[in-house]
Amino acid sequence: MDAKAYYTQENHGTYQRYSMGEYALDEGGAINGCQLAYTTFGELNGQKIM
Repeated sequence: MDAKAYYTQENHGTYQRYSMGEYALDEGGAINGCQLAYTTFGELNGQKIM
């Protein structure tokens, strides 16, 4: 089984991805091709306050 197959919109609902490129770690090293998946809920009102 491909481990990446678990991270699908069918399994987790609709989400967006943000590519962070190379992410430097505090203790040294880096994560190459780092991506952040996120979703938003609701809408801002006219004053842009939730």
